[in-house]
Amino acid sequence: MANPVRRSKTRPSRVAAAPLSPYQRPIGLTKREQMILNHVWLGAQNQDIAEELRISVRTVEAHRAMIMRKFGVTNVAQLLRAALLGGVLELR
Repeated sequence: MANPVRRSKTRPSRVAAAPLSPYQRPIGLTKREQMILNHVWLGAQNQDIAEELRISVRTVEAHRAMIMRKFGVTNVAQLLRAALLGGVLELR
């Protein structure tokens, strides 16, 4: 008699979303998200962005998290690459 296959009772691991292809754009960035993305592009840190836009650091963090979720990326390097390839940011 063959042994039945046992299935693990642990939760399946989360798989990170793949970055957008060069021809895809995110669902749509709000004006504030676009402003924050531009500041990230310029290399500003959360504290600097918050002071410039007169909002809290936590609000900046929330916007950055939403931007990254919309692009399907997990770090800033992937975010900037996807934004450039997607036409959301431009080289100056």
